Amino acid sequence: MASRRDITFGGAALLASGIVGGPARAVGSHRGVSDGPLMTTPRATHVAVARPDGGVLCIGGFSSEGRALATTDLFDPRSRAFVAGPELRRSRIQPIAVRIADDRVLVVGGEWDREVSTAEICEPGSGFRHLADLTDRRTAGALALLHDGRVLICGGSRPGYRMTASAELLDPATGKSVPVGPMLTERAGHTATTLADGRVLVAGGGEGDEVLASTEIFDPRSESFSAGPDLAAARLKHSAGRLADGRILIVGGQGADTDVSRGRLAACELYDGQVVTVGAAMAASRYKLEGGIAIFPDGRLIVASGAAFAEVLADGAFQRLDGNFDASREFMTATAISSDEALIAGGYDQDIRTTRRTWFASLATST
Repeated sequence: MASRRDITFGGAALLASGIVGGPARAVGSHRGVSDGPLMTTPRATHVAVARPDGGVLCIGGFSSEGRALATTDLFDPRSRAFVAGPELRRSRIQPIAVRIADDRVLVVGGEWDREVSTAEICEPGSGFRHLADLTDRRTAGALALLHDGRVLICGGSRPGYRMTASAELLDPATGKSVPVGPMLTERAGHTATTLADGRVLVAGGGEGDEVLASTEIFDPRSESFSAGPDLAAARLKHSAGRLADGRILIVGGQGADTDVSRGRLAACELYDGQVVTVGAAMAASRYKLEGGIAIFPDGRLIVASGAAFAEVLADGAFQRLDGNFDASREFMTATAISSDEALIAGGYDQDIRTTRRTWFASLATST
């Protein structure tokens, strides 16, 4: 995402070499979706982190053979092509990441042969290095960057697919992580989003076979969780982000009906720091949206993952963008690369086939 207010992804100034895929086809000035350059590796369940210069780092995930990846792909905004980025120290399926001070990138969690309990950091012009051992193993957890630079890591699935309520605070400056909380409810597939006042909204997720409508508020002053307002709809593997006006938008996911064909949600909700209200509905019901939305500084938002097309939220309503992807894909990432353009990358189709393909989504309307 373009800034710290946009979910958990930021930017990082990184160096890489080995251009592949050739220059991208220019998007042009029309509003819609067009083909982007190929990544070096097919990937899904990866995480995408925006660079301040309009580049994007795609990290980890799994390949078309189901192999966990330690590789990264870096989108170069000058050539509009991908280059091979620095390798992780550990392969990670479904990691979580955040930009921290000095344009460094922090990567935690994920799954390989078992849930990963380490944190890695990548500094500008350097590769990844071990930063810290975490207090718990987890995948499908959530994190949020606090105003003081510490990172809240909470929930997720432990080995054996057991949900956890554990939480910890990682200080990137010291490389130390300490337990806090725990949360009131075990949950995985939830979101954690920092509010304007520094608190963190933890929303939805799953507890065993139950999809949750509950939320929790983490207060960094007391380092504890308290109950927040219930969502209008229980939801799992949704996405959430902070809009320009400070409200948290909660988008899509799997609802209480665990039949995936029926339970996907088009409905969105808004949290203003006090109450939850129902927002606009998307054109498509979407699931496995983690990282699949891009928020722009002017408050517009692109949703990509979970369908064969992208749509934009502008002036309080969703509108479908012209153009389609090659298939309906889940676990795509969407990252703002300018004030009116996003890069959409990877994902898998209904047969769990990953892709190297990417797309540009443009909101420009002038010639």
